[in-house]
Amino acid sequence: MFGPLNFAEKLDSYTGVILNYTSFESENLPVPLSLSKWNLTWFTDASYQFFWDINLELYGYVSSGGLEGQIDYDWLAGMEFALSRSFIKDKFKVNLGINKILNRKFKGSIVYDNIDANIVSDWSRQNVYLQLTYNIGKKLNKKKTREKASENERDRIRDDN
Repeated sequence: MFGPLNFAEKLDSYTGVILNYTSFESENLPVPLSLSKWNLTWFTDASYQFFWDINLELYGYVSSGGLEGQIDYDWLAGMEFALSRSFIKDKFKVNLGINKILNRKFKGSIVYDNIDANIVSDWSRQNVYLQLTYNIGKKLNKKKTREKASENERDRIRDDN
């Protein structure tokens, strides 16, 4: 389920939840395998236009955990943050950001037959990045006005659809 989340001027945002049910079963193994789990993921994406045409972007999600094959994993979360500004009639863009702000390790377990394993994956840490982009070509077959993500969601959930 998705929906727009625009409660302030110059804010373009949406939020949503995804509910999954995962099930793994096999009778071909020496010991039959039967695993199942519900998973709930909430996410949001927001973009806000500040002063001097500086754009603030924030993305985040939280997942309750779930199954990945035989691995039963704990909750996960992620967040990214960026500031951007366009120049020279939107041809040149500067983007400064940080990702993987919430630095939670992947923690899971496998419990099957005589296997009792705990898994910890300590993936990469936060990354600070600076992107400089310059558009040198013509914008062929592109709209002159860019639609906002929340407008697409509003159009999808209108009553006349």
